[in-house]
Amino acid sequence: MFGAVQSGILTEDPHVLVARLRERRLQTLFVREYFIPFRMMPDRMDQIHTLLRPLVQTPTNRDFHPVAYYFSAVLWSAQFRSTYASILESVVRVQFRKLLAGAFACSLVLILLWVAISEKRAQRAAAWSVVATGYTLMTLQILLLLTFQAVYGYVYQELAALTGMFMAGIALGSWLGITRVRAGNGRSLLRAATMNQLLVATSAPLLLFLVILVANASGSVSAMLAAKVAFPALAMLCAIPGGFQFPMASRIYQQTYPAQASISALYASDLLGGCAGALVLAGFLIPVFGCWGTAWLTAAISSTPVIILFLASRDSLAGSHGRVHALRIPRR
Repeated sequence: MFGAVQSGILTEDPHVLVARLRERRLQTLFVREYFIPFRMMPDRMDQIHTLLRPLVQTPTNRDFHPVAYYFSAVLWSAQFRSTYASILESVVRVQFRKLLAGAFACSLVLILLWVAISEKRAQRAAAWSVVATGYTLMTLQILLLLTFQAVYGYVYQELAALTGMFMAGIALGSWLGITRVRAGNGRSLLRAATMNQLLVATSAPLLLFLVILVANASGSVSAMLAAKVAFPALAMLCAIPGGFQFPMASRIYQQTYPAQASISALYASDLLGGCAGALVLAGFLIPVFGCWGTAWLTAAISSTPVIILFLASRDSLAGSHGRVHALRIPRR
């Protein structure tokens, strides 16, 4: 497949192509003067036009909505007689607004269940925030790699750098989170975890917005700086809130459970969210709904622990006021 910015460059006339080949004195081995007219005979060109003619219901393949990704997954799955192809063909009929509404409905159910729980609310809120954060971090990493590929046309050369900067962001966020845990009490940690989870929830749409700004860099030097500096910096920045959340959630969780059990349970929750993200994102969401749809759905999923952590901080504040009032009564 070929494309050109200017009109009149692409042609189906074999004589024009042969003339260009001779004019530019290209030393080719297989594409020769006798080969081009043979390959571009009228019957062959009609067959190509028939194959390339899009159907009315076929969506357009775009940089941030790679529909070809979906068609490729269906094609490869069908070759192995897998049920995955039939599943993809079924889920593509699901409308995005219905899926988003279903995500909000599930979030509402989780919030109501959390409200109905009478004990260990803060610990349950911390565990759910870790699951959502693991899912969001996987979303950010996959979106970052795919958008880099869409903007520059290659990603394997920068794969190690982007992944390394992402891990460095998690490490930096963890260090900042540990520092914050040592300086605060339980109530302040709940407030900080709530604000940080809000940042995690908005990180996927914010990442795509910044990627679009970086992609508009014109000129060879600007494009090189964007690829070598801006994208690695985005990889680090979008990973910091995820690393920041885990130490605070661990400290909140340890208020009820032993330290060893807390770390094990939260780490398993983080892996569960990341595993779900890897399977659902690469296998369903991005091929069907594109990068922006995936980002908004991730924001909707990560908004649930924001509300739960906020309610937990309010409960902690109310309980703290109650204890202070009880201590003041005997002094009167």
